[in-house]
Amino acid sequence: MRLKLCGRVWTLVFQRGFRKKHECVGICEGPHIKNKRIIIDADVSGELLLEVLIHEQLHACFWNIDEEDISQAANDIARNLTKLGWRHED
Repeated sequence: MRLKLCGRVWTLVFQRGFRKKHECVGICEGPHIKNKRIIIDADVSGELLLEVLIHEQLHACFWNIDEEDISQAANDIARNLTKLGWRHED
C-alpha cells in the first residue's frame, strides 16, 4: 500500500519478525530516501497497531520532531481514537 504524506509517498510494509530483528515495532525511512518505506511488525494488533501507524506517519510528516514528542502524540491520539470506538478489522 502506498501512503501519501505531506506531498511525499511511502510504501507501507507489514513484515513478520520485524520486532525481533530491529528491537522496535515500526520504522519510517527518511523523506530523502528513494522508494522509502514505513515498515510495521506484522504481529502488532489492536491499539498498539494504531499507535505505531500514527507514530510512523507522524515521523513522515514531521521528520525533524523529537522522538519523545512523536511518541507522546501518537500514544495520545491512539488512546483517544480507541475511546471513540476505533477497532481494527482483520
